[in-house]
Amino acid sequence: MQLTQRQQEIFTFIESFSFKHLEIPSIERIVHEFEGSSASRISRAMNSLCENGLLFPIINRIKEEQ
Repeated sequence: MQLTQRQQEIFTFIESFSFKHLEIPSIERIVHEFEGSSASRISRAMNSLCENGLLFPIINRIKEEQ
């Protein structure tokens, strides 16, 4: 799957955040990080990442670490 630039940026942020905090950041936290994006745009990007299975490896790693 080809990610948009914004999806790639969000994915990179989620991956980095989860390594540090052992949790997926909230939509509010991501919106704060990407000040120019609306919550609905972030939510759509996250849904796309989830639908394509890209967040599952991160979630599984978090579960293993806890």
